[in-house]
Amino acid sequence: MASSGSRMVRHSLRMMAGTFLSRILGLVREILVAAFFGASGHLDAFLVAYTLANLSRRLLAEGALSAAFVPVFSQSLERDGAEKARKLVRQTFTVLLVAAGLLVVLGIAFAPWLVTILAPGFSAENARQAVSLTRTMFPFMLFISVAALAMGVLNSMGCFFVPAFAPAVSNGVFILLVLILAPKMGIKSLALAVLVGGAAQCALQWCWTKKYGMPLTPALPDADNEELKKVLKLFFPYAAGLSINQLIPVLSRVLGSFLQEGSISVLNYADRILQLPLGLFVVAISQAILPLLARQLLVSEDAYRRGIEDALRFAMFIVLPVTAGLVIFSDEIVHLLFVRGAFGEWAWHATS
Repeated sequence: MASSGSRMVRHSLRMMAGTFLSRILGLVREILVAAFFGASGHLDAFLVAYTLANLSRRLLAEGALSAAFVPVFSQSLERDGAEKARKLVRQTFTVLLVAAGLLVVLGIAFAPWLVTILAPGFSAENARQAVSLTRTMFPFMLFISVAALAMGVLNSMGCFFVPAFAPAVSNGVFILLVLILAPKMGIKSLALAVLVGGAAQCALQWCWTKKYGMPLTPALPDADNEELKKVLKLFFPYAAGLSINQLIPVLSRVLGSFLQEGSISVLNYADRILQLPLGLFVVAISQAILPLLARQLLVSEDAYRRGIEDALRFAMFIVLPVTAGLVIFSDEIVHLLFVRGAFGEWAWHATS
């Protein structure tokens, strides 16, 4: 018990170190966006477009793909050896490429309808801008889906820092491009920065899977591959369940589109602050514990149950005090982070 608990804490701390760097740069990214664009109709249009492209990250990179793939891959690696596990990785990669590529094509083709559904209250100008930005950013879905699979492979191989750090590379690229391009390109610079940042995040993790002997290269899916079937069977229920969780951000975009310009921006800034402890602690713990739990399940149900209990205690010990601090000092936190440049007093009070 002590060994599994200390291993879980050690893996979580490694992920938190990488995630911390990523979240700090993510915070710098939001501060930069707030300074350039404040709470405005242009930023509202970008956020609607980004929500459409980013739903894949919420469902894949931080949810369904990891939950479905990691346990199956970890058990295959432990039970059947590296060769069979590598076969599972390559075939899963092929299925993912085809599915994500198809979604990208459909997303670009049906962008006007998607924007109408997500932001029915937009003015004609904001809707046109959102459609254009959506089409620019939708390939982000392909990059981030591949990055999600690479993260699952690396976590299962015991590599936790690189997948947690990879979003920091994306955020760093985003910050650099916005600083260079925003004065000339305006809101379009954000869409380009998202796309290039996603490609950088994907490339880093792809290279690392090769280093660990599990390269993401396509292989024709085998209809008799039971592990692949198991991943697909697990993925769809997980994705359906996580889709329900995404109703809140989707509804915030729908309702915000009927309010004054900047309302979607304000809701996004507030959500970013609230997501900081979630992304730093809870996601890091859950992703670090998945491979360990998969192996413990092979040992006994008691070991599996103790692993879950250790993870819950560790998460509550950290998250509860942080949440209380966000509630008590909301005004001060928002002012410190965002009030500069185009981010005015109305945006400050509305966000806090």
